[in-house]
Amino acid sequence: MRYCIREATSLDMARIVQLMVERSGDWSGSTAGAAVERLQEAWRLSRRVWVTVDSGGLPAALFGIAPMEDDKAVGRFWILAFDAFDDSDRDIRAVARLVFDEMLQEFDRLENVIDSRKTRTIDLLKSLGFAIEPATTREGFEGQFHRAWLSGGRLAGAPAN
Repeated sequence: MRYCIREATSLDMARIVQLMVERSGDWSGSTAGAAVERLQEAWRLSRRVWVTVDSGGLPAALFGIAPMEDDKAVGRFWILAFDAFDDSDRDIRAVARLVFDEMLQEFDRLENVIDSRKTRTIDLLKSLGFAIEPATTREGFEGQFHRAWLSGGRLAGAPAN
């Protein structure tokens, strides 16, 4: 694998925010500023955050996990992948498998809701063994969302510990 995965630092976060502002394209229908605010809130709420950097030290992805408010055994995961993984589903799958395995060391279950337009993310999660529930609407949000979850055990294709 040509990526390094490690715990993210505040310096990593600053670099990622800088990249987000520089590449201020479409951030799920919002501005780069709103996307940065969402990322900072996710960072603040997360118990752990991992950064994946390429061989040149550029961030390729962030993964985070926060406990669910109503069930501390469930971790709400999140992912922010950058351009580095655009042409390599195999690489993002390998990185995600390692990080999700780490998350499962801390939580009995991983869960989140995924915008149904994020087909690549949904396919990634399916390939790792996540259950993807049928799309439903959410109050206060446009579009449809899938609930994605994985309970204990190992990820699909993950090596035995």
